[in-house]
Amino acid sequence: MKKISIAFILLFFSCAPSVNKIKSELAQNPLQGKYLQVKFIPQKELYCGPASLAMLLNYYGCELTQDEIAERYFIAELGGMLNLDLIVAAKELGFEVEHGKGDWESLTRKIDSGDPVIVFWNYSIEPVPLRHFALAVGYFQSNDKEWLILHSGEKPDRIMSRAQFERLWAQEGNWMMSVKPSEQICKWRFEKENLQR
Repeated sequence: MKKISIAFILLFFSCAPSVNKIKSELAQNPLQGKYLQVKFIPQKELYCGPASLAMLLNYYGCELTQDEIAERYFIAELGGMLNLDLIVAAKELGFEVEHGKGDWESLTRKIDSGDPVIVFWNYSIEPVPLRHFALAVGYFQSNDKEWLILHSGEKPDRIMSRAQFERLWAQEGNWMMSVKPSEQICKWRFEKENLQR
């Protein structure tokens, strides 16, 4: 939701293995995790919801920009999008949506099945909460440590420890969302009359 400083983000994504190291390890031992090739979209200010949803839908062939999504669903008064807006947007674009409270096992199962997952967490810096949407695109296990790979903010393939992620994730009820395309996706491209609510 709110823009997060680079220094603050680095605090949470430091001390992690590089994505190149992870890819190399997975090539040698696929049982250590999974990495999905999802095209990254750098988030514009306050657009973590639109950017995460755009990456998720683009992965399934619905090529929309974060600006197109924000034009329809961004709530200026809140400085972002709500979980419900992501759900409604995906459904209106012809996707089946699965959402709700998850856990590490259900999250990694989705990734194992080839589905990126939008996650929602809170950096929880009082008195102002810092809520954030990101797209989980992979995970990795090595030497009794577990890591989540996320397209988040302005850079792809951010790597966060499981412990750190679960702490932040729990503050927003472990919310997660995945989609499956139906017969017709990207309906905005074919139903121009529905562009206005």
